[in-house]
Amino acid sequence: FFYTGGEGAGAWLNAGMRRITGERADYLLALAGSTVKGVVYGILGTALVQGILAGFGCWIAGVPAPALLGLATFFL
Repeated sequence: FFYTGGEGAGAWLNAGMRRITGERADYLLALAGSTVKGVVYGILGTALVQGILAGFGCWIAGVPAPALLGLATFFL
């Protein structure tokens, strides 16, 4: 949804931030963007490690299809 009107939404957000924070708006928007990226990468990295460990644990316990369960753990 945001990709269709992303440029307009970005301009609106930038204008609003400039009214509130003045010349620091660009820095604060870049900081917010990098924070969101860091959180997303952290969640995906944690899910990957959790899926690998769950699959390995299922394999050690003798559960059938441990790779499939590890993959399901990653996605869920």
